[in-house]
Amino acid sequence: MAKAKRLGKPIIYLEWATSTQDVVREAALKGMQEGFTVVAERLEHARGRMGRPFYTTKGGLYFSILLRPRLRYSQLSTLPLALGVAVAKSIEEEGLKCALKWPNDCIINSKKVCGILVESESVGDNLLYAIAGVGLNANIPLQQLPEALRSEATTIQHELKRQINLTDMLQRILSHFEYLYDNLQQEGSTLIIKEWSERDILSGKLVKIEKLDRVFEARVKGVSNEGLLIVEYEQGLVEMSSADIKIHTI
Repeated sequence: MAKAKRLGKPIIYLEWATSTQDVVREAALKGMQEGFTVVAERLEHARGRMGRPFYTTKGGLYFSILLRPRLRYSQLSTLPLALGVAVAKSIEEEGLKCALKWPNDCIINSKKVCGILVESESVGDNLLYAIAGVGLNANIPLQQLPEALRSEATTIQHELKRQINLTDMLQRILSHFEYLYDNLQQEGSTLIIKEWSERDILSGKLVKIEKLDRVFEARVKGVSNEGLLIVEYEQGLVEMSSADIKIHTI
């Protein structure tokens, strides 16, 4: 696939950052153009969804991209899906099968290999900017992960028994994501939902959902065109946002 034309332009590489999301946010507030990308070798305060800490170490691929999408805020949930598909395709080009777990996890052999975080600023339903972040366990020996994570996480190096070229992986992700991102803005979410659904590890499964102070079981039916999770439980079919729920497979 051809290199991305806009995303990753300009791009800066840092040996260390508190969070690539924060560096890109500062640039966004100063009027930086769409496509600005920050890559860091190490992160001090990496975070995932709901502000939860995200483990990072040397050998991982950690980066954030500034987006100025022509989308409504109500369409924001499709962005992490698009980025997830882009990462999955890039991993598959290394010869591995990659599944996707709504809303933001890439999975190899039932273990998490990558987390995705999309943060944004909006006025009403108008998106001012979005920041799309990727944390990929790439060239990391499995034993280098904290023991508590090894039962649920994996790395590209462990799965392939070799290291990968991080620059090539980054360029592939940017290229795939730019194509999907442009298609989303021009044609809607049909392609992204199709690609996601082909890799959806939750569809058809019974899950436990935590929503505020309530816990209940539901069966996952898929993902809506707006990127929301469709579940079926005692009250019928419901579409759920990732903003305030946690999901556990049963």
